[in-house]
Amino acid sequence: MPRGSKIGERRGGRQRGTPNRRSVLADRILAIASERPITSAGQLVDILVKDQALPADIRMAIARQFLSAGRSRSVGASAVRSSARKRGKAQSSGPRPEPPGNRRLATLDSLLSIAQDTTVATDQRRKAASEVAQHFLPKKPGIRRWWVNAPADEYGFAITPQIAAEYRDSKFELRRLANSGSNSPAISRKAEKLRACMQAILHRLQCPCPSLYGMTQRQQDKDRVIYFLRQREAEITLTEKQEAEEAHRSARVDSFAQGPESAARQRLSILRDKARISKNASGPRLTRKERVDLRFLRLLYPQHSPYWVNPDDDLVYYPLRDEPVAADGNLYPQNSKLRPVPPDLKDEDFEEFVEVPRDVYYGPSCAWSLVASRSTIEMIG
Repeated sequence: MPRGSKIGERRGGRQRGTPNRRSVLADRILAIASERPITSAGQLVDILVKDQALPADIRMAIARQFLSAGRSRSVGASAVRSSARKRGKAQSSGPRPEPPGNRRLATLDSLLSIAQDTTVATDQRRKAASEVAQHFLPKKPGIRRWWVNAPADEYGFAITPQIAAEYRDSKFELRRLANSGSNSPAISRKAEKLRACMQAILHRLQCPCPSLYGMTQRQQDKDRVIYFLRQREAEITLTEKQEAEEAHRSARVDSFAQGPESAARQRLSILRDKARISKNASGPRLTRKERVDLRFLRLLYPQHSPYWVNPDDDLVYYPLRDEPVAADGNLYPQNSKLRPVPPDLKDEDFEEFVEVPRDVYYGPSCAWSLVASRSTIEMIG
């Protein structure tokens, strides 16, 4: 069965230590230029195209670049001659603009002449040959990694102002297209591109930390975004600072909506509805996994807490806070067969332990059971 690669394992691609195509071409340029110090640049390029020591893809790339440069040179020269005839004899005697193909060929001639000159230092000749190789095999533009050095706010949400503004503008444009009522293929393609752009931005965002950013902060951001939207509808111009704040808050709200916190709350709502339908004998029963998820999510997100229970009270037992973590770093239920035994415990050490009553959770309204269970644990301990 196929599996993912292990840490440090490389699969496919260029092996470690293998030179890339530009390095291979630079070595051949330097070797041929050293053997033919008086050969012209065009003849050197022709030799490189026919050199069987180079891979076929490199030779084809050299031929394409050289032929395109020669074609642009001839086209540029003919364009200059035709324009000179139209301007007349007086203007044709002035300086003529040099086509870009001529400038590229002149640069290539200079670099190859440096590579052929044996009196120049070896590192400089190598540098000239590398620039010639880069001329034939240009580098492809890389991906903008804006998320690497993006500044983070007080909630741990990191995004650059430019990307936040791009996300906000794409959202406004998508809303405008939806309100236009047009169903043309061009509008549909544009809307699909905007959705893909927004999804790509959200995919790279790290949602705010749930311990710092919750439903209260989310509602504050939504109210602030609605305020800015009403300002725009009233044709009131926003300042640059307000536009940046609007873009940042809008991206933060949408990132939190797709984060694990919102996903857990949505899962809890679905399981509650399914449990209520199952209780009324009008729907299928919950599976074992769904019952475990529902019990766990109810612990994390209780509907309401009684006024006599203080969450910070030491007598209130909260499993994610008070249950000790196992040696492997996981949190196991009580009497779990998967809980590993600490290595420093022996068989005779288990005689000192007393069986503790199992904690039963009846819901947020029955918090007295948790208090009583915690008190029992402390009395036995």
